[in-house]
Amino acid sequence: MKLVQFFLPGKGRRVGLVRGDRVLDVTAPEEGVHSVLDVV
Repeated sequence: MKLVQFFLPGKGRRVGLVRGDRVLDVTAPEEGVHSVLDVV
């Protein structure tokens, strides 16, 4: 599992999970991630 920090204009710094060639924004409420344990 690889976590990355990235920047979205208008939203600021975000944390993402690398999945293949995509980054899943784990700080986005619509992803359903509420804690680090949800990611692990």
